[in-house]
Amino acid sequence: MASVTGGDEEVSKKLDMKAYFRAGSAAYQLRDFSSAKTLFHCQLELALDDGNGRAMLQKTDTRLREEQHGDYAFDLITDKLSKANPPVHVADFTAKTEVKTSTGRGRGLFATIDIRAGELVLAEKAFCVPFPHEEQYFNGVKYNVRTGTLALGPSALWKEVVGKLHRHPSLLPKITALSGIWDDMCTSQTFIEGVAVIDSFQIHDIIVRNAYGASAPSKRQAKTGFGFQTPSEDLVSGLWCYASLINHACVSNTRRIFIRDLLVFRGARPIVKGEEITTAYSMSQNFDERQEEQEELWGFRCKCLLCVAESADPATVRKRKKLLEQETNTFIKTHQLRDTGPAPSSATVNKAEKLAKRIKDTYDAEGYAGVPRNAALRLQYRLIQARHDQRNGSECLAAVAEFFKLLAYSHVVVDEHEVDVRPGKGSVVTEEAVRAVGYAAEIMAITGYGRLAAKLEGLAREFYLIVNGMMDGFVGSPGHMLR
Repeated sequence: MASVTGGDEEVSKKLDMKAYFRAGSAAYQLRDFSSAKTLFHCQLELALDDGNGRAMLQKTDTRLREEQHGDYAFDLITDKLSKANPPVHVADFTAKTEVKTSTGRGRGLFATIDIRAGELVLAEKAFCVPFPHEEQYFNGVKYNVRTGTLALGPSALWKEVVGKLHRHPSLLPKITALSGIWDDMCTSQTFIEGVAVIDSFQIHDIIVRNAYGASAPSKRQAKTGFGFQTPSEDLVSGLWCYASLINHACVSNTRRIFIRDLLVFRGARPIVKGEEITTAYSMSQNFDERQEEQEELWGFRCKCLLCVAESADPATVRKRKKLLEQETNTFIKTHQLRDTGPAPSSATVNKAEKLAKRIKDTYDAEGYAGVPRNAALRLQYRLIQARHDQRNGSECLAAVAEFFKLLAYSHVVVDEHEVDVRPGKGSVVTEEAVRAVGYAAEIMAITGYGRLAAKLEGLAREFYLIVNGMMDGFVGSPGHMLR
């Protein structure tokens, strides 16, 4: 701001107006929106009718609402999605969380207020995320000296982060503060002949342990199917520094979605003030595979409620579950329990129910109290579809109630008189939960239970917001459900 003259002459005022505008624009680009607002106000005091200044002040006010209150216009954001302009122009929102020590796990994020299920927890723009259509994107084969494995995958992130740190060495402490186990971790800025020294192998280790894999949908993809954001072929890896502090739990209290380079977290169930924020790093339903992946990539073995329950299963029980899951897959493929085709026969449904019972019987009631019974979910969801297709409203509702019990909901009432489902400490929300409630809503509407149908659709909306991050694409009682 040394160029501001402070003079009263018209020429001085014009020069000062330009100086304030340039300074405000620079502060905006640096994401210092409070300073940008002050500077644009100073400019407009000298030129109230300046269109560029007013436009930038309006954009800055929007960023401040996002930053301070999480007030995002997600429908407008998704309307602007395109490969030609992949970055999302928004502010970060972190006001409901803080960084604290997590016992035995280093740092973590903790809620500073009570957060409702479906409520926005945080949103963050990526530090770096290369997209497949961009010139700098490439795949590469990398050898992991720690695990002795070769892997082919997106490699541009590593190169781009190192390049960004070379250009802006003041950012190095922000990256090296993230979790990593590289020997002789460098956290300070070192220069040789004026060039920043970056340990690229250290940066790679940090990226492996902290990056999120994402698939950002286009507007077209967000409108297909039930309306969920469906994964595109544009698989990317990105680094979100604040969100990387979130620790893992297989039954996490948040769900995450990506809107291009914006990472959004919503509460999967109520989160109380002071509770640690968690997310699921691994999506595998197989306990042994999940534990091995966690050990290999992140250096820990999860001890969440679900993992404690699954670890207590004898090897014979785990083997039986795996065989029953394979039997389930075969049964669904060979019988009329699919997304297309006529309604299944009563004999088919009876066979499915018997198979479902055999799967549920592998779960110890006491050991799995309050955690999901994942192996039983897929077939139970198909039973909901079957009862819907048979136009059997009462049985469809009963199947939905059983589905939410398998998801570990602590209070479940779903019948012709009432709908009341409340999450428990270890419950989860899935895309199938939204569809399950949608099927029930539709069959209730068809059979004349309008009030109940409306309540079920309202519940479907709540779940949809949790798993999809925004309401864009939601279709109430979609017609394609009727077959």
